[in-house]
Amino acid sequence: MPYVLRRMVLGRLPSVEITRDEYDAVKPARMAIGELIAIEEKFDAVMENYVELEETIHNLGIRLLAFETRNYEEMAAPLNHVSRRVSNLLSSTRLYRDALPQHARQLLGRKHPAVQPLLSLKSDSPEHPMAYRQMEAVRNYAQHVGPAINNLTFKRHRDVNENGDTTGFAFSVVPHMDAEAISLQRDVAEDLREAFRSLGDQPNPMPLIRQYIEHFGKVHAGFLNTVKSLETDRETTMRGLLSQYAEATPGEQPIGVAAVFANANGTFENPEYLSEHRLDYLRYLRVKHPTATNLARRYVPW
Repeated sequence: MPYVLRRMVLGRLPSVEITRDEYDAVKPARMAIGELIAIEEKFDAVMENYVELEETIHNLGIRLLAFETRNYEEMAAPLNHVSRRVSNLLSSTRLYRDALPQHARQLLGRKHPAVQPLLSLKSDSPEHPMAYRQMEAVRNYAQHVGPAINNLTFKRHRDVNENGDTTGFAFSVVPHMDAEAISLQRDVAEDLREAFRSLGDQPNPMPLIRQYIEHFGKVHAGFLNTVKSLETDRETTMRGLLSQYAEATPGEQPIGVAAVFANANGTFENPEYLSEHRLDYLRYLRVKHPTATNLARRYVPW
């Protein structure tokens, strides 16, 4: 009663015999690939929300270039829009922060040394970068008190040359947060409180946000390095079995291929599917965002 690879679809199809060990390796490989994809999707949500925030602020500046803003509604709507983008970003960073240790336990085990540093991200600590601590306080303020962004400045600047002649006009929108109000939250450490006050009145939070996302990028890169060998091993298991089936069945599409137990009566049970598209999807996500570790120094020139 061998273990075999076959397509789990209707019709007369060939089967490729495999060993019990090969069959037993499929389930943990599928589990690991699923956990890794879940991590990447959560990080992708962080990065997409960050990009949408930057796009929103940039696009508001473009609209200011073309249209006059005179009414209250025309000023209030952009403020709400930017505040909503920041809230979306902060919600996704919390999801990533809280879920990553759970995924790490599933992949590495509860007692692996990489798990505790991920759990420590939930607590304020001098070991964390100050920008990360500040933005975590901003997120807590937004969750329990009010919007993180409480004001916008619509900036217009006239460019002149050395003769005083006008050469152009610059337009931009700058968001602001109430650093003083955020610093007065309960349980804010004194050094963190002072860091907020040093920002001055109504600071622009975008530099802090970029450093905050950069820190998540470093955490993500560090975790990927920790699980790299495990990921390679699990992917090799899946792709190796798919290659076995492809070599034995030239011309067949490897869709719906599973490692199964073949009963003596010709029936099959306990399928463990080999999903090549999931492996390709994980690779796509890996390629999509490998560069968030130096985000704070990047900019898009006008």
